[in-house]
Amino acid sequence: ITASDATAAALKHAGLQKSQVSDIDVDLDRDGGKLIYEVDFNYGNIEYDYDIDADTGAVISADKSKDLVKSVGNRAFTFFCCKKILGVL
Repeated sequence: ITASDATAAALKHAGLQKSQVSDIDVDLDRDGGKLIYEVDFNYGNIEYDYDIDADTGAVISADKSKDLVKSVGNRAFTFFCCKKILGVL
């Protein structure tokens, strides 16, 4: 499959449209001898990370993390939390 196909598979799994997300990054990589696309994108303050099988287009893994900003006095601290494996919900 192409990088565009991998992006489409990740967006479909997330239930989002390309116009709704930002910072799309797609890299072809090898994991244990298998070619995969690593697809990352943001939807608001949620970052999605996908591994897509480069041969079949199947979602191998998916997770998302929410970036929460908590203000303390005049300082802002960013916490990454709420990491979930999609499909386990």
